[in-house]
Amino acid sequence: MNDAFSLAGRRALITGASRGVGRGIALAFAEAGADVALAATNSDKLDDVADEVRRHGVDAHPIVVDLQDVDAAMDMVDQAHSAIGGLDVLVNNAAIHGGDSVTDTSLEEFDRLVNVNLRAPVFAAQRAGEYMRAAGGGVIINIGSTAAVRGLGVYGAVKAGLESFTEGLARAWGPDGIRVVAIQPGLISTDATASLEQDPERLERFLSQTHLRRIGQPRDVASAAVFLASDAASFITGVVLPVSGGRVYKL
Repeated sequence: MNDAFSLAGRRALITGASRGVGRGIALAFAEAGADVALAATNSDKLDDVADEVRRHGVDAHPIVVDLQDVDAAMDMVDQAHSAIGGLDVLVNNAAIHGGDSVTDTSLEEFDRLVNVNLRAPVFAAQRAGEYMRAAGGGVIINIGSTAAVRGLGVYGAVKAGLESFTEGLARAWGPDGIRVVAIQPGLISTDATASLEQDPERLERFLSQTHLRRIGQPRDVASAAVFLASDAASFITGVVLPVSGGRVYKL
């Protein structure tokens, strides 16, 4: 591997790491040489991913956390920093879905979406930034969504907020050597997409609007995250990188 793409010696915290895209990012970071702290709500699945990570010869520390609690989100960062001896990269990947209707979403569901998908990443980034500034730099990667540019419900609106926050934080913390970027995945094959993948008509409609004519895999997002966390991306900040197969959005 070109040394510029290596994460050897880096220490990363990845949220939502027990499955799907988060698991993919954790394993890709481990393969690139990073020690990782893994955060999620499911302790059993988290332990399984931690075992997979350690097979790459790096350290893994699972952290069980409910990101609806903002204090828990900040404590998660403190735990990660202590457990893996520092914090060079934060990946805000954890998210919940819902709020499909912008007219009928309940206050309870709205609060859940905002708390997990926006408030927790914002305050986790703030806490991580304290450590990164003291260390002379770092990288924060926020996982957005193409829903942010499609007007898809409250979920899309919240993800749009996270992507906007990315640009603002990059501007504020650039002088401190902290890069802040976002990845904007399209449809990625996970447990949540199983129903679409098993529906030939819906699947064909999606593929007809996608230049690469396939659904993305967690490794597609993970590879982008490794690049953005590495020195190969040292002059990249304040951007939102689409990882969507070149999908054309038809409203």
